[in-house]
Amino acid sequence: MDAAMLIPYSSAEEEQLASPVALRRIRDVAHGLAGTGGVFGFERLSDEAEALEGAVVARIDGHGAVADIRNAIAALLREIDAMPLP
Repeated sequence: MDAAMLIPYSSAEEEQLASPVALRRIRDVAHGLAGTGGVFGFERLSDEAEALEGAVVARIDGHGAVADIRNAIAALLREIDAMPLP
């Protein structure tokens, strides 16, 4: 899974962002980034990805807000953008 897959969701309409297919994709990308970030020592990346995954799971469970997902995507993308290039 590629973090670039999250970019379209950062400005998606609420109905599109809350669709079951979108939620699964976002959760899968976030889960992968959380694990990869942790393995390679990028704690902040891992933390932001875990926060996004948690926001998606909360929405799937029926008590999370789409705004929380949108905010978590934005935070994760900001963290990725701030990472130093090799």
